[in-house]
Amino acid sequence: MTLEQRITKLNQVNIGWINYYEIAKCKGILVQLGKWIRQRLRMCIWKQWKKVKTRYQNLKKLGLNHYQAIKFANTRKGY
Repeated sequence: MTLEQRITKLNQVNIGWINYYEIAKCKGILVQLGKWIRQRLRMCIWKQWKKVKTRYQNLKKLGLNHYQAIKFANTRKGY
């Protein structure tokens, strides 16, 4: 599943639940949900970059300098 498909599906589900429960006025809940969703999407992207070389190249494309890209690409922390 591509990232665009994943985001589209998440948007559909979230809008449906918000309309069903009418919690659109609950800003705090939606802010927390947004943080959690962004964190999980970052994890999905990180899992797609399985090799250290791929992580390094993509982190460089995102604007990290050489030292930071190597440091984050070689992490042992997993996902």
